[in-house]
Amino acid sequence: MAGSRVVFHVADGEPLGHETALRNVRNTMDDLPGAAVCLVAHGPGLRLLTGETGFGAGVEELAAAGVEVLACRNTMKRLGVAENALRAGVGTVSAGIGELVRRQEQGWAYVRV
Repeated sequence: MAGSRVVFHVADGEPLGHETALRNVRNTMDDLPGAAVCLVAHGPGLRLLTGETGFGAGVEELAAAGVEVLACRNTMKRLGVAENALRAGVGTVSAGIGELVRRQEQGWAYVRV
């Protein structure tokens, strides 16, 4: 639905959680065509955006389909993850939680997966 905006929060570091997150984002895109969709990962959830848990291709597919995929630079710094370790199409924000707060203040629907 044009005009809808949804931000997904990924903090889980487990593969099952990552699979669920990707499925939920895809399902939302199918159900709300034209919606702006963003996925923000921090903490253990950052593993999704490096492909470490086996879902790197899914992350790249979402980014290519127009999902804004963002990694927390605070987490990257803490874990020693370089920007070139992120999958293609993944951007960064200074703080994942701060980005989630800003999006919610702007009226984005918030979903933790």
